[in-house]
Amino acid sequence: MQALRQSIPNNLQPPVDRSHDEPRVPWHSTVIEAVAIFHDTLAPSEKAISDAFDHALEQIRQLQRAFYVATKYPTPLVTREQLPSFVPQLRRIVRASNSGFPGQEGIFLVHFNTARGSTFTEPLTDTEERSFRAVLQAPDRPFFDYADLRRDAVVALEYYGNYRDAVLTAATASEVLLDTLLICLDWEDQRTPEEAAQQFQDARMISSRVKALYDRRLKGRWEIGGSGPIATWYKDTMLLRNRIVHGGFSPSSELAQKAIDGVALLESFVTDQLTKPQILSSYLHTAYSLVGYPGLERRNLLSKRRLEVLEPIIEDSDWSDRLTRYRTAVAMDRERRDDALPAPDVASARLQLIVNPDANRSWALWSKETGLAAEVLEAEALSTLSDESRENLDSHREQFEREAKEQAIVVDVKRNSGPVVQGEWVLEYHLIPTLSVMRAYEGDSTLKG
Repeated sequence: MQALRQSIPNNLQPPVDRSHDEPRVPWHSTVIEAVAIFHDTLAPSEKAISDAFDHALEQIRQLQRAFYVATKYPTPLVTREQLPSFVPQLRRIVRASNSGFPGQEGIFLVHFNTARGSTFTEPLTDTEERSFRAVLQAPDRPFFDYADLRRDAVVALEYYGNYRDAVLTAATASEVLLDTLLICLDWEDQRTPEEAAQQFQDARMISSRVKALYDRRLKGRWEIGGSGPIATWYKDTMLLRNRIVHGGFSPSSELAQKAIDGVALLESFVTDQLTKPQILSSYLHTAYSLVGYPGLERRNLLSKRRLEVLEPIIEDSDWSDRLTRYRTAVAMDRERRDDALPAPDVASARLQLIVNPDANRSWALWSKETGLAAEVLEAEALSTLSDESRENLDSHREQFEREAKEQAIVVDVKRNSGPVVQGEWVLEYHLIPTLSVMRAYEGDSTLKG
């Protein structure tokens, strides 16, 4: 209690002249005394004290906001989560004849956030270790961005008390989850990236996509009104996000927590629908990407027949690479439709020679930065090469044809002169066979029934 007594600001004690004392704190700091007056009771409830503390914090935040407007100094707003787990508290009974000093000393529990400032010391379970290794080995799996955004939202709330950031990030995470899910379903259904991108053009609002694009394939209740899981997520997360974005609303920690819980509810609903046996059979790659092997095992979905189909999915990374490129192609085409994709720089684009299994050759100009490629006539391509480069290509012609016996190969050719005349720019997968995006069905059949 002596340490606690020393931490109580001096101005809570009877006034003492300390003008000649050496400062105890060698750096600039601010100590705030918050006083709450409770009338007509000598023993206010814990809830009343907690509400008074929250009111005091809001008054401090108002001061900080005003300070920023006046100075433009980026002051982080104080929240419970940024404070120590407890602060000193002094209770006094004040009467007309007595100020109540020294009062009753105690502590006020600010939050239960014991994770902040601590370390994770428990050994990983077998399931956690498998998930950990899976992410480490394939960090570009489709739903990793969603998981990372959800982590950001929880950290914003529980570690820093940034309630607006928590809500906005939670809403972003849910959109990424749903958009990634839709793209994965399109990939499994053999829709081209352009067809997938067109859906986002036709239904720009997330609410429009939710109402129109999921129920046919995943079944279940996808209404954003009512009382189902989708409706609860939409109300607690997305509508709260709209209040912040369009009205500058400042949510409480409770509302921020509900927004994050809404995302968890959304994920649970999506996972439940996706892993229903009759749906799982058509979208096994997507389900595996979302819940992983441990998730399928936990749901008792690994029958002998399904394991036979799942084994090549686990062992072969080619499908994952194709799906990653597919997602990128959809994103590029969406940007192009919105005129947000910069035009390819012809001067820096790379000249590609494509040798096909039938020994036919084609040429393309490839802009890696934009994900676009353009067809080039062979005569035009060769005209940009030095005599030495052309002779070198001719001397390797038979070698290239041998290497291309099974599948097409792409040779990066250094140009010697300026840009070549190119055709229309299209998504790179149309012209560069090693950048294919569509699902390969040979040896990659989906379990039906």
